[in-house]
Amino acid sequence: MQFIVILITLLLAICSESCYSQPEIIWQRCFGGTASDGFQDAQKTLDGGYICLGSSSSEDFDLQDVCCWPGAPDFWIVKLDSNFNIEWQKLIGSNVAGDIPANIFCNPDTSYTIFGQVGSNTDDCLCNHSSSQDIWMIIVDEIGNIISQKCFGGSSYD
Repeated sequence: MQFIVILITLLLAICSESCYSQPEIIWQRCFGGTASDGFQDAQKTLDGGYICLGSSSSEDFDLQDVCCWPGAPDFWIVKLDSNFNIEWQKLIGSNVAGDIPANIFCNPDTSYTIFGQVGSNTDDCLCNHSSSQDIWMIIVDEIGNIISQKCFGGSSYD
């Protein structure tokens, strides 16, 4: 009886080890700088690369040559090639806390539609209804320049 218990325990240990093993990491890369950075959404692009949407407060490493406002997280749009190298990147936003990126979509004409929340009007956001948050819809061209934008909401947080 003891032999059967040991045999079953051994078989379960072998099975659980092989059933729950983690996949092998083939490749990885970190993006951003030394402040708070992260991606909220990413989509595969028509050219086989990726378009990523996130937020960043950094001014160093991957964001060293990108204009930003220190301390205020902005929408961070990053275009990656098929090997995950940065092709281009842009920071856009309202220069105040409260810009919250949400989703990015690839359009058939190689432009991108972005949704998120914006905290106020600036050179980038021209449509906020108040100093509180509105929903911000932005369409950018294939290199991240704003083509059009629209804000949705009222005089309070939306």
